[in-house]
This record gives sequence, C-alpha cells and structure tokens, in this order.
Amino acid sequence: MKHGTRLALAAAVSFTLAACAPGARLGGGKEGAAEALFQASSPATAARGAALRALKSGASKVDIKVSGQKSGTATLEWDTLGTLFVGIPDGAAVFKVRYDNFSDDGKVFYNGSISLAVSFDFNETDDSASGNINIRFKGKLDMSGEISDFLDADVTQTVAFSAVAKSGASVSVVLDGHIQTASEKHTYSKETVSFTADYSLAKVEDDKA
Repeated sequence: MKHGTRLALAAAVSFTLAACAPGARLGGGKEGAAEALFQASSPATAARGAALRALKSGASKVDIKVSGQKSGTATLEWDTLGTLFVGIPDGAAVFKVRYDNFSDDGKVFYNGSISLAVSFDFNETDDSASGNINIRFKGKLDMSGEISDFLDADVTQTVAFSAVAKSGASVSVVLDGHIQTASEKHTYSKETVSFTADYSLAKVEDDKA
C-alpha cells in the first residue's frame, strides 16, 4: 500500500471517530441546567396558542406535533384526565411529550418522554402578548450532539410570554423543584435564574477554563 493511501485512510478513520465521539457533559451549574431545560421547553411554548384555543373550546382530546427548527419533532399528547400529576393547578393542560431527535439549533438533540403540566397567567384581551407560562416538568430527556448528558427533572418553570421568542436575549425564569444531570443534582426553591438564550449551552470544560 502506498504511503499516500495509508495517510488518506488514516485521516478518514480519524474523521469518522471524531464525528462519532460523544459530546461534552453539560456545564454551567444551576444556570446551565436551567438554560438546557428552557431550550427543551420550546415545544410547549411553541404550542401554547393551540393549547390555549383548545382549553377555551373545551376540547376533550388534542395532539400537537411541533417540529424542531433544525431537526426532529416533539409530539404533545394531551392527558385529559390529568393522571400524570398530583396537585396540578386548576385549568392546566397536561401533556405526555415524546421527543424524537428534537433540535432547534442543530447542535444539541433531545430524545425521550416527559410529562408536562402547562398553565397560563394571561391578559384576556391579548393573551398572545402578555402574561406568564408555567410548565411543570416530570421525567427524563437524553441530550446528544455537542452535549452528551441528560435532564431528569421534577420542576416548575415560570417565564413571561414575551421572553420565550427572544433568541439571543437575556431571559429570567423562576424554577421550583430539581434538575438532575450526569454531574450533579440542582435544587431550586422558587429561584430566579437568568441566562442568555443563544443556543450556546455551557460545557464542563468551560467551567474549568
């Protein structure tokens, strides 16, 4: 075998191994976990209009499929009996959500199934522009791509409607509960956490830099 051919094969093998290598662990501590959860909540916020209309119409069954901006889907199946949670707020829409390679940034991909209880504090005259969306998360999502980790959450996230569409802007959320990752468990007690929603999740090596 010629020397040039061997080098080409070695380069191809190295490229393949690099492409298949697992991503880094999620970093950033409590803020990093909060931002990853916020990123994973985009199907619920994207579906809020359909959910609000369904709640107002008294529909008995609604299934909503949301496509990731870069990859995959998230399918929200409405649990009309509310059997997935105990003590959910009155009027909350309860969903079982299946993530299939869902990604809004093409960098981090979410897979798995979680339960969501979604409720709204909104202005009756303009419910699409003002108020808060409250999302109770319960379950585990696997993360792959640039981040190789998981989110095992039992937590409520509250965020203003006006914040969910502001990519690249500073976002503040209120969290109550806990988020477990591969590295540690983060506990929040109605705690306000702020971060920049720019699809740039922190990695463990960033914490050490």
